[in-house]
Amino acid sequence: IKAQQNSSRMAHVKPEMDVLKTKIDRLDPKDLQGQQKYAREMQALFRKYDVNPLKAILVPIVQMPVFMSMFFALRSMPDIFPEKLADGGILWFT
Repeated sequence: IKAQQNSSRMAHVKPEMDVLKTKIDRLDPKDLQGQQKYAREMQALFRKYDVNPLKAILVPIVQMPVFMSMFFALRSMPDIFPEKLADGGILWFT
């Protein structure tokens, strides 16, 4: 639910972020003070709307170990239980 709220807030912030991004793109790459100024403005914008852009990838990162362990476990099942998988039919997991 928190990720959905964050995503919704990010959608509301997007127009203001786009304006800041165009300002950053127009800057000279060597103008570090200008880049820092706009980075601070971007952070202030995130604080104003209580948004964190990294929360969007938090859920997939948390789910990844579970998915990978299930994938590798199912992949190695024929090596561990070949006789049950050969004649177990649809109830091979019992």
